[in-house]
Amino acid sequence: MASLSALRRARLIMSERPSKKVGVDSTGANLMSLSDAVPEKVSSLVESDDWVERYFYDASLRPVEKICGFEAPPPGKPGGSPAASTAEVQVSLGLDKGGSPSSVKIVAGILNQAHPNNPANTILVDVCPTEKDKYQDLAAKLERHLPELDRLVREEVLVGAERRAVRLFLTGDLAAMCTMFRHKSPNATQP
Repeated sequence: MASLSALRRARLIMSERPSKKVGVDSTGANLMSLSDAVPEKVSSLVESDDWVERYFYDASLRPVEKICGFEAPPPGKPGGSPAASTAEVQVSLGLDKGGSPSSVKIVAGILNQAHPNNPANTILVDVCPTEKDKYQDLAAKLERHLPELDRLVREEVLVGAERRAVRLFLTGDLAAMCTMFRHKSPNATQP
């Protein structure tokens, strides 16, 4: 057990880490570096033995072995989804609406854990107190995080000593996610 002053010092030290930095503006509060928060969460999962390997399945419903290493795409070239046999970290990005007082939250989760949908296992990326979500405001908030998402997908995340690709899953309100990527509608193609 620690004293209250020791706990306060520890909280101050943790709040100064790059993965914990938060900015506040007129639209709400936002995480400054998603690309620092995800590797930190992955490291804590690995250290606590809560890491769960997630597999893709082939046509005969057998798991595809993770035998390929991660190779970053060359600068200026668009990255694509990694092959099913590539060792990866699965990250979800979605919306959480509601609460009291009403708010719209952008949340990220690491799917490589036993209970990825538990709110305690998510990373709060952005919070906007609002009665009604406006897609233009949400798109502006998501636009702020696009460079971080691009950095996460293009660069590796270390799991132990192994470099892994990041596979991004968009969840939640699909129309808002399509707005983020400038689709005309959920069924339109990306320009």
